[in-house]
Parts: sequence; C-alpha cells; structure tokens
Amino acid sequence: MARPRRGTVFLVGAGPGDPGLLTVRGLELLRRAEVVIHDNLCNPALLGEAPEGAEIVDAGKHSGSPTPRQAHVLRRMIRRAREGRSVVRLKGGDPFVFGRGGEEAEALARAKIRFEIVPGVTSAIAAPGAAGIPVTHRARASGFAVVTGHEDPAKKGDVVDYGALARFRGTLIFLMSVRRLDDVVARLRAAGKPAATPAALVRWGTRAAQQTLVERLDRIAVRAAAAGFRPPAVFAVGETVACRSAISWIEKRPMFGARVLVTRARRRAHELCAKLQDLGAEALSVPMIETLPLRNRAVAAAARRADAWDWIVFSSAEGVDGFLGAVLAERGDLRALGSARLAAVGEATAARLAARGLRAALVAREGTAAALARALCRRGDWRGKRVLLPGSAIGGRVLERALCARDADARFLPVYRTRRPRWTWEISTLEQSEVEVAVFTSSSTVRHFAALLKGPRLSRPCARRLRGCAHVSIGPSTTAALRREGFRVAAQARRPTVEALAAAAVRAWRERRRRR
Repeated sequence: MARPRRGTVFLVGAGPGDPGLLTVRGLELLRRAEVVIHDNLCNPALLGEAPEGAEIVDAGKHSGSPTPRQAHVLRRMIRRAREGRSVVRLKGGDPFVFGRGGEEAEALARAKIRFEIVPGVTSAIAAPGAAGIPVTHRARASGFAVVTGHEDPAKKGDVVDYGALARFRGTLIFLMSVRRLDDVVARLRAAGKPAATPAALVRWGTRAAQQTLVERLDRIAVRAAAAGFRPPAVFAVGETVACRSAISWIEKRPMFGARVLVTRARRRAHELCAKLQDLGAEALSVPMIETLPLRNRAVAAAARRADAWDWIVFSSAEGVDGFLGAVLAERGDLRALGSARLAAVGEATAARLAARGLRAALVAREGTAAALARALCRRGDWRGKRVLLPGSAIGGRVLERALCARDADARFLPVYRTRRPRWTWEISTLEQSEVEVAVFTSSSTVRHFAALLKGPRLSRPCARRLRGCAHVSIGPSTTAALRREGFRVAAQARRPTVEALAAAAVRAWRERRRRR
C-alpha cells in the first residue's frame, strides 16, 4: 500500500484586515489550499478565496486564551499535513510579529513537517498608516519600535525596558495594549515620557470599522475608557501622530465605515466586492444563489449544431458559460459557432463573451430581457431566422415569444439552473457582522435571502438586523421581488452594471447616515 504524500503547512500573514493587503504569494497559496486554519482577526472576506471544497477551521485565538487552545491548533495542523494535505495557517498581520508564528514553526520542525513562512503586512505599520500616521518621518522620527502591551504572564520580571522607550525619540507602537493602556501609559510617564507627547489609538486599522482616537499621552487612557475603546487596536506614541490632521485619507472615501452584504453567486461576486472596497466599504460576500450548468441531451445536441443557428442570444453571463462550456465539451473549439451572430442582454454578459474572444453584434444597454427583445425586433426581418436562446431553467420566455411573433424559428434552451446554497461558513459569519447595506442582483437572491431570515439558521436578533438594513437592487425585477418580500428598497441601480450598483449602494449608505 502506497504511503500518503507528506503535506506542507504554510504560515501565511493575512495582513492587517483589508483583503487587498494580502501578499500575492499568500493569495496564491490560499486559492489552492485544502485546509485553512485562521485566527479570529483575519477578515472573513479572505476565506472566500479558498477553493469551494476546502476545510475551513476557525482557530478562535483571542488574547488571554489558555495554552491548550494553541496546542489543539498545532495538533490539527500536524495531523492534516501528515494526511498529505496542503494547509494554510492564516494569521492576522505578520506571523512573526506577535503572531506566535515562531512557536508554530518550531513545533512543525520538531514534527518533521515541511513548512513555509509567508510574511504579511503587520498592523504595527498598516493601522497607523491607514489613520494618516507615518511611523517614520524625516523631520519627526528617524525610527520606530514595536512593543507588546501584553507580555506572557509566565515570564519572570519585566522584559520591556520602559526607560529606554521613554528616551527613544522615534515612534512607539504598542500591540495588544488596550486592556492594559493605563499601565502602559503610567510606565511611560514614570520613565520620563512627556505628558504632552501626541498619542493615538487605531482600532480595526485598514477596515471599514476603523476608529481613531488622538489625544495627549497623559489623557488618552481616560478618553479611551470614556469612549469604550476595545481591542483590537494599535497604540501609537510620538510626534508623527501630529501628521494625521494633514494626511488622514481612508476616512475620506465615500463609503468609509459601511459594511455591505453582497448576495451574488460566489464566482461573480469578486468584481462587485472589489469596487465596494475601493469606495471604503467592507464587503461581505455571502452567496444567496448557486449556479449549476445543465448537461443533458438537449444541450449537447444544440452545442454539436452550434453553427446551424443564425443568432445565439444570451440573456445572462451564466448562459454564456453554460452554452459555450457545452460547445467546448462537444466540439472542442469555439470556432464551431461558425457564422452565428451573438447578442447579449447587457454589458456584463457582453464582457463574458469578450473574455472568450467573442464579440456581441448587439448589446441591450438597459440589461433586461424586455430591452433585449425590443433591440432585436428593431433589427429587421426575422422571418425564418433560426435563433437559439440559452438561459436559466426558470427563466422567462420573453425573448422567445417576441421573436416567434415575428416568425423567427426561436428556441429557448435551459443551460443552467440555480438553487439556494447549502449552509456555508459564509452564512454563519452574518451573526458577527453588523451589516448595514445589502446588495441584490436577481429575484432569486432576494427569495433565498428572505427564506434564510425566516428559517432557523440565524438567530432572531441577526434576522431583525438584516431585515432592517438598507436594501439595494440591480434593476426593476429585483426591486419588485424585494417589495414582494416586504423589504424597503433604499436604492436601485440606474443601469445593470457593477459600477451603477456600487453607486446605488453609495446613495443608500449616505441616506442611511443622514437619517441617523
């Protein structure tokens, strides 16, 4: 019997929170991981990059967790690697900057498990930077020091030399210090650090939930307690804090502070999430629809005769994938389409064709089946023309009826079906996410979302929060579905594109803030 291959553990720095700050190497490994073991400070959006069948494990490491918790994480990593699996240990920030990465690497080495260290962007630099606080500055600080504010209680005596830190003329960065802020400030002051030294706390740096508190060193602990400032946060002390008033930037984004639920199918959510994140929002992708291609005799027969059609009209991007995938399976080459002319329901569907090297001869700019039917009917004489209409198994027959009324030989062909997704780790994240805006891209996503809120999977408080957030629609049919389910529509996209949908989300977010 062949012995199983030995797996590898990758200790990957997840960065400070913004998904865009994960390294290229980290993203590459995450996308092919078989097992992902993540800390609680990792942004859930990163987990969506893992393959669909990957095992996702929440290590749940919090400050103050007992040692057996860490031992359990190590045992799981080693066991999965010995099973021959590729394991990504996803750690907030950088694995070797107060991330216990050194301990985990030593344990893997003792167990003779192959491992690789993938550095990450540490919050010690990124969080102050996101708040407009550089850790070095030519005129203000020639260096910086990163210090723990929470030493291992098993250590004997003080390891941090507060006297040296008080004399240091650069920027001091304390991690894991919020719960001991009084003590950290008192020690710095006792060691001679001036009371008026600028100081700042940055919570959830680089994320939409980022909060920044700036105060003199002698007053910041009192202000933080009064404001209820909680971990995770970075504590910065030094003259560079004064730069914030001039160079703070992240708070100026139009959706800064917004948490947006994206219900689109997993494969199509990335572009919208990226756009929302560029606007300053934190996008949480929780698919409310799953698309499955249909492979049956009818689809195979139509694909084999792909060159027999005068027109092939696509009413969705999924229809493009479903039919062209069948053509490739049956004929092996998209040149099998021959001289058939292509039409697309909107820019996104036309873009999906373009990604395969195909150009749509006609694109309905409004992006609805009715608009596409009108555009086709204006095209001229359809008598006797053979038209294939690949679409959803539950799709309407608007195009087929419109073309048949003009004596075309039009045939609707279901090439994919949709279903409500199974319970996934993404849905479970809704309990901890304070979602304020929810974006819907089809009537099906609305129906599945409404069913989720009525079912037993979510707690009643979570369901109430989600029902009360601002709901944004991609178009008229989705808006109608939201209203049928009893949701108030905060905004509708002016066009069925990612850019217009993101703009509608901005309008909904601003209106929500105005009403507060």
